[in-house]
Amino acid sequence: MVTTVAYPQSTGITADFNIPQNPLNDLFSYKTIYNNTNNGFAVEFRKQMIGLHDQGLKLHEIAENLNCSVSVVKKWLRRYREGDHIGDKSRAPLHREVKNTQFNQFIVKGVIEKFPFYGSRRIAHEIEKEIGVKVSHVTVSQIMKDITEKKEPVIPERIEVAEPDAIWHMDMTPKRIGKGKIQYIFAIMDACTRRILALKCYDGCTSAEVIDCLYSAIINNGGKKPRMLYTDNGGQFVSKIF
Repeated sequence: MVTTVAYPQSTGITADFNIPQNPLNDLFSYKTIYNNTNNGFAVEFRKQMIGLHDQGLKLHEIAENLNCSVSVVKKWLRRYREGDHIGDKSRAPLHREVKNTQFNQFIVKGVIEKFPFYGSRRIAHEIEKEIGVKVSHVTVSQIMKDITEKKEPVIPERIEVAEPDAIWHMDMTPKRIGKGKIQYIFAIMDACTRRILALKCYDGCTSAEVIDCLYSAIINNGGKKPRMLYTDNGGQFVSKIF
């Protein structure tokens, strides 16, 4: 529910925001106002602090008028005296040290050649242990992306199935239900007609469930069997029993 809230004459502020289900004192708190309004209103709120300060009010009086903490008033008045902008701009330094350098790329590449299965955290730890250079694992992860050879995208082959019962697709999906219990959903679909031949849910995920689902699909298809059954390499699909 969007509601317009009119503040007292001392503030001269009007804002539209979603009213939370909080007591009246929390409704007009600085945190509620800041979280429910845009940056423009936040800037106006800070301008009110500066205006009340210019009128000669003390810090605790400004905080009482605007229903915010004294520390918030101190922070924005200090930034105002320092000539800082009272808007929500980043406080990060303008010039940061670039850590993704050729030297670091050379070091990371050497560790990868020595330990090809290491991740970014272990590589960063290895660099610090062997060379004494401390590099963040985030930087190492970015370097690994930059030095890795880009592979050509794999274009899948498009297979046209001309008649029903030529190829059936079969797969399984686990689904977690209440109290941590898992159910396994098996499905079989005809590649030509896209018809779902069987869709069954089991407590287990073994060859017995696969065979039961396949028999159900054959029965639902009038006893006709597929010439080819297409599955992934799940343990239940590559078992000797199946």
